[in-house]
Amino acid sequence: MNIETARTLAIKLEQSFDIVIPEDEMGYITMHLKGAETRLSVESDPYYEHVSFELVKLARDVLKMAESETGFELKGNSKLFAGFINHLGPAVERLRLGLDIRNPLLAQIKEQYGPTFEVARKCSTLLAQFTGKEVPEAEIGYMAMHIGAMAEYAAAQKKPFKALIACASGMGTSSLLSVRVKREFPALQIIDVVSSSEAVRLEKRADIIISTVEVDSLIPTVRVSPLLSSEDIIDIRKTLSQLDTSKHTQHVQQQSLDPSVRLTETLNTHKETLTGILDLTQGLVIRDGYTSTSVSDLIHHIATTFTASTERAHVLEQELHERERLGETVLSQDGLILLHCRSSVVPKLFLGVMRFAHPISAASQSVDLYAAIVLLAPKDSSKSYLEAVNEVSKSLIDRPGFVTRVVSGSAAELTAEISSLMKDLYTRKIEQYMMEVEQL
Repeated sequence: MNIETARTLAIKLEQSFDIVIPEDEMGYITMHLKGAETRLSVESDPYYEHVSFELVKLARDVLKMAESETGFELKGNSKLFAGFINHLGPAVERLRLGLDIRNPLLAQIKEQYGPTFEVARKCSTLLAQFTGKEVPEAEIGYMAMHIGAMAEYAAAQKKPFKALIACASGMGTSSLLSVRVKREFPALQIIDVVSSSEAVRLEKRADIIISTVEVDSLIPTVRVSPLLSSEDIIDIRKTLSQLDTSKHTQHVQQQSLDPSVRLTETLNTHKETLTGILDLTQGLVIRDGYTSTSVSDLIHHIATTFTASTERAHVLEQELHERERLGETVLSQDGLILLHCRSSVVPKLFLGVMRFAHPISAASQSVDLYAAIVLLAPKDSSKSYLEAVNEVSKSLIDRPGFVTRVVSGSAAELTAEISSLMKDLYTRKIEQYMMEVEQL
């Protein structure tokens, strides 16, 4: 893949969109095309046959030097190792082409991860030799983030840290956050996804709380956004690096109960989960051509839609506004806003999908919104009852194409997909129930 291929592509783009692409942009197009050639799947064989031998050897040599500096075996996690190779491919092309490399987190990385940055600086000499180009600090910063992530994984493998994921209600945003944390910190053991009040009660079981709202806890707590920004990831890594590994908590052991009592508890737990699945399926509302002028106006109409009286609508409206004041949850790339809360006037789970006739503006950022997904639950809902609604929340992140179908898919297709989600959850829970009963 060379500059001529990039120029041919640029000409086609100019013709299709009636624009002029400057010559300087050709280098970036070439870099992205070269980067695409080097991408690999973490599911591929151990020899990474989809990338060049030289690139894999470079990655191994860099990490071997980093291992001698950090004292950790850094290639133990295949996903993190593959991610480092995936980064090196485009990085090599950027350096060889003399392209500008930008790293908006450089100052923060140097300040908070000074030792790791210096390790990456030493390792960058191998990258400089490979490309014949000087490696700028911006690229060294990116290398430091990869080396730091692998070192953190290696350290945690010795004795994994335990985390509680929390939000105001224990539904919706906490499930979104849980998926992102699992992806970014594969070595971190997430022991539960709970409300902020439950997190305080369960803090003795954990080493760290990662929350979308303030939590007054005795253990380290990191407040983050539901979609986990780059700054949030750095904050979590910094907190984990400061944890004393000699003071890990241990799971609180449940007291041995009579088999008949344990059976009753198991049956009640699964009954609540199945009731939640049934209630959410029956409480599904999909509205197309929904008209609202703002998020505040949208909340007013939602409160009216999901309650049976003016008084209840007023209470639900206030509860939704209180939740939104803690932070707006917007999937900006897709124009979807998530509105959710535990309510004192909602009798059961409700799932609503409102697609707008005309886009509205998000309250806290310059984003056009095309749809809203509404998740409502009773104030006293148990964790088991909320599993159905949390399954929908997690799917917004880890189910390919689901958000797009929420925003623009047909009502019939979306109804069928949500039914499929609930069917999959039901199947998993029945299997779990059978295993638990067999152990009694």
